[in-house]
Amino acid sequence: RWFSDDLLVIDVDEFSHDFFQQYTAEKAMKDRGFHTTVKHWLQFADLGIIDFSVEEKISAHIDIQMKHETKEGAGISFPMQDESLGTRRLFAIVGFWYTMLSGGTLFIDELDASLHPILVEELVKMFHNSDVNGDNAQLIFNTHDVILLDASLFRRDQIWFVEKDKAGASHLYPLLDFITRKDEAFATGYLHGRYRAIPFLR
Repeated sequence: RWFSDDLLVIDVDEFSHDFFQQYTAEKAMKDRGFHTTVKHWLQFADLGIIDFSVEEKISAHIDIQMKHETKEGAGISFPMQDESLGTRRLFAIVGFWYTMLSGGTLFIDELDASLHPILVEELVKMFHNSDVNGDNAQLIFNTHDVILLDASLFRRDQIWFVEKDKAGASHLYPLLDFITRKDEAFATGYLHGRYRAIPFLR
C-alpha cells in the first residue's frame, strides 16, 4: 500500500510528457484555488507569464494556453507546446509537488534540469517549511548543481554522494562520513574533491 499510495517516482524525461502537464491542468480546471497556486509559481519564476487557461477539447484532449504580458501591458496567449522546456517542466511539477505535500515520499531524478537554481531552492524550502508541509512529506532528489550544497538549505545528514568505483559500481555515502567545520562551504569542498564523487576527466 505504501508503494502504491505514498510513493511517487518521477524521471526527468517524463516532465515533458503530456501526462504530467495534464495532471496539473485538470487539477487547476477543477480547483480554482489550485489554479491560483500554479499561476503564482509561474509568476514567481519570472517567466513573463501572468496567467494560464485550460480548456477540454474533443476526445478528452486538454488545451493549455500560457498568457504572457506584452510591453503595452496587454496579454497574449501561446500554446503550451510553444513554451520552453523549463516552463513546461515547472507547470508539470507543481501539480505533483502540492499533491505530495499532503503526505508521502517524492523521488525526482534531476530536479534542477531546466530550472533556475533559485527556483529549485524555493521548491525545496517548501518541504522544510512545517506550515506548508504539515504532514511531513519527504523529498529525495539527485542533482549536479553544487549551488544546492548549502548548509543553510540542508543539514549534513541530508546530503549524500554517489561515486563509481573502477568496476563501474556506484557507492552511496553521506556527508556525515567527513569531518566538516561549522562554517564550511560544502560546494567549494565538493568541487575541490574533499568529499570525492567528482569525475576525473581524461
